[in-house]
Amino acid sequence: MLDQVETVEFDEPHDFDGAGTVTFIPAGHILGAAIVDLRMRSGGTQSRLVCSGDLGVHNARLRSPPETVQTPDYLIMESTYGDRNRADEGDRTEQLFQIIDRTTRRKGKVIIPSFAVGRSQEMLDEGDAPLSFDGLKLITSVEDSIALNCSTEPAVIISASGMCTAGRVKDHLKFNLSDSKNTVLFVGYQAQRSLGRIIQSETSPVRIFGEWYPVEAQIETNEGFSAHAATSSSRGSSRWENARNEPSSCTGRKTPLSALPGSSSNDAVPTSWCPRSAIPGWL
Repeated sequence: MLDQVETVEFDEPHDFDGAGTVTFIPAGHILGAAIVDLRMRSGGTQSRLVCSGDLGVHNARLRSPPETVQTPDYLIMESTYGDRNRADEGDRTEQLFQIIDRTTRRKGKVIIPSFAVGRSQEMLDEGDAPLSFDGLKLITSVEDSIALNCSTEPAVIISASGMCTAGRVKDHLKFNLSDSKNTVLFVGYQAQRSLGRIIQSETSPVRIFGEWYPVEAQIETNEGFSAHAATSSSRGSSRWENARNEPSSCTGRKTPLSALPGSSSNDAVPTSWCPRSAIPGWL
């Protein structure tokens, strides 16, 4: 398989033997994230399909912002926060420090489920000495990770995975979730039915590794650290307004999941296949 992989640069069209081109445009989400700009030729005409992939935000300190895409014929767009704005975007650092301060005063631990690439670095960048400061310790062994749970000292533990579906964070939750001194802080989107969403909704008890644990820790959410663009970011900061025109038919749907049975207002919006003429109400 690897001998079939070809590396291409951002913003450079890659030709499909005369049938069309594909261009990868920086999406600003995590390292290497790309918007796919596909232009295909058939019968003397050309159609342009753009797939946004995961779009990043414009105020990220460690990542470049997503680039603008002009007037596609068809647009497939992510919608993690498609029907709402994220909370706490303006005061995310202050809220983070307040949560850490309250927890350390209780002699507890702050458990932050976080994806290893992008989100963790963004969290560490909030300090006075980004990514390197007194007290920061990188844990690389299972034994050292287990030792964190045996320690009685206050600590901030940032561990993958971000939605608590796998990784060492599940062990940290197992050992710390039932202690009221501790805090679990969610800094990213939690998908439905993930362990992260279940804990975030303050369900108790929760099942981890086949056993049930009561949730006694404080549960907090700071969406300001999310690497996904929100409604205002998609409409304003990403400046994709040029992809819209007068209303027409749409081959997909843009119905918020909150309008569907059994869903809440915090659920994402289904991704749609829409001609650009149908997009004004979305972007």
